[in-house]
Amino acid sequence: MYRKILVTTGGAPLSNKAVKAALRLARDFEAELIALNVQAPYQPPIAGEVPATFAHNPDEYDEMARAKSREILDEVEAQATELGVGCRTLTVFDQSVSQAVIRTAKEERIDLIVM
Repeated sequence: MYRKILVTTGGAPLSNKAVKAALRLARDFEAELIALNVQAPYQPPIAGEVPATFAHNPDEYDEMARAKSREILDEVEAQATELGVGCRTLTVFDQSVSQAVIRTAKEERIDLIVM
């Protein structure tokens, strides 16, 4: 019935519950799980708004955001491997999590979204 299941996660306890539910569904339906983490895009700080040690470099920000996302998504991948579920992970930069989820669901032709 479901071939592709999308789960979005930020690593918080409530989203971890969604991940567990999505993993069970993917296992039961022998579906592919796509785990999505949405990060905010870089926005340069306004002068005087942040301490001087803040990363003003978009490349540094991108690296930090991708590392945090990788940490979150690696945990989902590990759980999927334990259950024998096929899993792909995606990191998307967008101001709107809901728009990123909708866009990803369309692009990936998702059958079910778990949140």
